[in-house]
This record gives sequence, C-alpha cells and structure tokens, in this order.
Amino acid sequence: MLIDLHNHTDLSSGSNLALEDYVPYAKAYGARVAITDHDILNSEANEYRDFFFCGFEAITDYGHFLVFGASPELMHIQNIYLFIETVHAEGGIVIAAHPFRNTGVFGMLDTESAEKIIDLVDAVEVYNGRSFFDEWEKAIEIAKKFDKPMTGGSDALTEFDIFRVATEFPEDINTLEELIEQIRTGQCKPLLLSDDIG
Repeated sequence: MLIDLHNHTDLSSGSNLALEDYVPYAKAYGARVAITDHDILNSEANEYRDFFFCGFEAITDYGHFLVFGASPELMHIQNIYLFIETVHAEGGIVIAAHPFRNTGVFGMLDTESAEKIIDLVDAVEVYNGRSFFDEWEKAIEIAKKFDKPMTGGSDALTEFDIFRVATEFPEDINTLEELIEQIRTGQCKPLLLSDDIG
C-alpha cells in the first residue's frame, strides 16, 4: 500500500491546495494521503477517511517534525525532549521532516544536538518531494546510523508537488493506529514516484 505521508492544504502557509485536489491522484495510485498541515489537525480531512490520514507538521525551534496520533495542543511545550516524550505518552509518533533542509533539525541545530533528537524520534523522512537529492542522501545516512525507519512524503504545497514521493507499506492500512504501528515497527520504505525531482 502507498501512503504519501507529508502534504498540506490552504491551512498551511504557502499552500493553495484543497483536499479535493488530492483525490484524483489518490484514486489513480490506489493510495492514501496524509494531511500534515502546519501546527493544526485538518478536521475536514478526518471526515474523509477513505482517502486521508491526519497528522500535523510541528514547526519548532529545533526543526520541523511530522506528528501522528497526538494533539497539536502539545505545541505549547517548547522543550523538544518533553514534546517528543508527551507525543509518545499519547500513543503517537514523531518523524523528523526534511532533516537536512534549512528548516530541518540539522539545518537549525549543531550536529551533536540534532543527533540527540534523531535518537528519540520514531522515523526519519528521507525522501521529501521538495528537497534535493543530497539532502535525501544525508537523511538516509543518519537514519541508518540511528537504525530509524525511513519514510517519504511529497510535502505538497501546490498541485505540481502532489505524489512526487510516497511511503510503501506491505499491508493495507485502514486506521491511524495501524499506520502508527507500521511506522513505529519499521514496516515501511520510501518510494520515488516522479523523475522530475531533486
């Protein structure tokens, strides 16, 4: 099963996409889409569970992180270590988004501090549809170093960005809980869908 794990709607800064824009692509690929708007859960996406999973992209002083299975109300926790701990306490997961972009954990912190955070997250986004291949390569290296599951997400802000990369799972996933468990246990791998990237 394919799921594109990182996407935005017009609830996120810089995006002009509506949920409806994703549906034809999801149907064409037989895939699902994770909507991860900035610091907010898209309540409308939660209502269309045939196509969408809902998480959020946490914008922090330590980098950007995809969060599934926890509330954006946790954003008031400014300590990143406590934030990750609290997400885990709620049964959720944290994925380091585009870690080597300027807004990723390695773009915002020194290497030692960034690696301490990578050690705590549940997975690393290694394929990002709006990042460069050299950033992908560094992300793969750091995921392997810390034995973290690897994911892919298009990080779509415009229709041009939709389904450029995705994450492949060995089984169908029908609930957010199943998605979280499959990522947490590493039953996923990133997949390139478009040659027009990097």
